[in-house]
Amino acid sequence: MSHGGTPHYWELCIRAITLCTALLLNYQRDSKPWLSIVLVGLPELRETLKRNVLQSLTSRIPIRIHIPPLDSDQVKQYVRHRMTAAGCRREIFADDGLLLISKATGGIMRRIDVLATRCLELAAKGKSNLVDATVAEAAIRDCAEALL
Repeated sequence: MSHGGTPHYWELCIRAITLCTALLLNYQRDSKPWLSIVLVGLPELRETLKRNVLQSLTSRIPIRIHIPPLDSDQVKQYVRHRMTAAGCRREIFADDGLLLISKATGGIMRRIDVLATRCLELAAKGKSNLVDATVAEAAIRDCAEALL
């Protein structure tokens, strides 16, 4: 709870998800649910789901998969794969830029995506063909709040 007894925004969202999930998963046909739900979130979601307040939701999640943060080599592979999947045919991210991205994001994929996108924006704005440490440092400054 925040000050004054008003729930935080995310707590309201979790309550809404819990209610909707309970309602939707109650519908079955031939003893099988009509709906399967995949719940994806940042590491904080797992901690939130562990709380007893959300017991009705967590009891309805039979399979849980945790993707740990990526190490620096995996961050390089991840970013380069994303660039290739987007149709890029050459290296855009220099190793020193990728190392800074890895350190700044802690290997969390969502944060990597945010920071890498900002790096690309800054490189394009500066008419640079490469995201190096200088570009990555500027992007890290720009994205400081999103990387917390």
